[in-house]
Amino acid sequence: MNYFQLFDIPQRYKIDVNELKKSYLAIQKQYHPDQAEGSHDKVFFLEKTMDINLGYEILIDRFIRSEYILSIIGFDYNSPKARIVLPIQELEFFWHENMQVEEIPDLTKLREMEKRHLAILNKIENDLD
Repeated sequence: MNYFQLFDIPQRYKIDVNELKKSYLAIQKQYHPDQAEGSHDKVFFLEKTMDINLGYEILIDRFIRSEYILSIIGFDYNSPKARIVLPIQELEFFWHENMQVEEIPDLTKLREMEKRHLAILNKIENDLD
């Protein structure tokens, strides 16, 4: 099952979260087990509801969504061939950032670091479109 198709949203990394939520609620209402007429339908509706919930959880989380998109196109990110070799400068950057997090003395400095990291993440996400 393709969850992008299930929720009728474009298959891409950047999605309209409000559109996803709107579609999710409409489909959940349609397949709610209370709508089932018989025990056979109730089992089907329960299974469908689990699929809908799983799809929503996958697409609403940007990191899980990225893994899902990779799996759709056949990329096995757990494969040894998929391991990315980072240049030493990038490895040093990540190591340095990790060390800083462990040594941050107060919440204000941690929030500053979070803002920097979110800015980097937003730039990467914008570059994906």
